[in-house]
Amino acid sequence: RVMASSFGGGLAEYVTAAAGSVSRLPVNMGFAQAAGFRVNYLTALHGLRDRAGLQPGERLLVFGAAGGVGTAAVQVGRLLGAEVIAVASTAEKRAFAMAHGA
Repeated sequence: RVMASSFGGGLAEYVTAAAGSVSRLPVNMGFAQAAGFRVNYLTALHGLRDRAGLQPGERLLVFGAAGGVGTAAVQVGRLLGAEVIAVASTAEKRAFAMAHGA
């Protein structure tokens, strides 16, 4: 039960990956969650920390806050110390974003 990043064949049934890119799945994480984890959370982390330079105390506006990357951005933004404001198309999706830290 592992997840890994792979280049050139990541959607294949079998791939090879560098040992450094392989991580054990947490006990409570299923394969479906793991499939999107690295994409969603690394995208959010890179965008917010590395590209935008998000700092504690800043405000972050997340569009599509109930989607995969949007939810990750809400959670990562909170962990980075930002006040997170969520935008989503329905009250149910906005409630979901609020439950995840917006």
